Amino acid sequence: MNPRDAKRVLRWYPAAWRRRYGQELIAMLDDTHGEDKLPLRVRMPLVGSGLIERIRLLHKRPRTYTTYSIGCAVVWAVILATVFTHAGDTTRHTFAVFFGGWAIGWLSASIARVVYPPPKPRTPADTGS
Repeated sequence: MNPRDAKRVLRWYPAAWRRRYGQELIAMLDDTHGEDKLPLRVRMPLVGSGLIERIRLLHKRPRTYTTYSIGCAVVWAVILATVFTHAGDTTRHTFAVFFGGWAIGWLSASIARVVYPPPKPRTPADTGS
């Protein structure tokens, strides 16, 4: 298997997974396919498995802004792909403008999360008794 194919396949997997299993996967693919280019029927399941490993990694740290952002990106990708392949020009324009507004809001919130410190925990009010 050529090194370029190996990089492309391994890119779909999380870094920790690549460090632990990457060389084994490359060796197995090399033994199976030699110097031939990886067929599509082999590459697609590897891409799917890599994405599943990334999703499993996200389940270990749920409720984070990163998870939210990735989820939003996936949902928007599906919506925009569907709209841009099946809808007319007016609908495409409407969705593009709506997405642009959402993206500006998301970017603003992301910058604010980095720039501004989190709020201090509340303490009970002094009752004076």
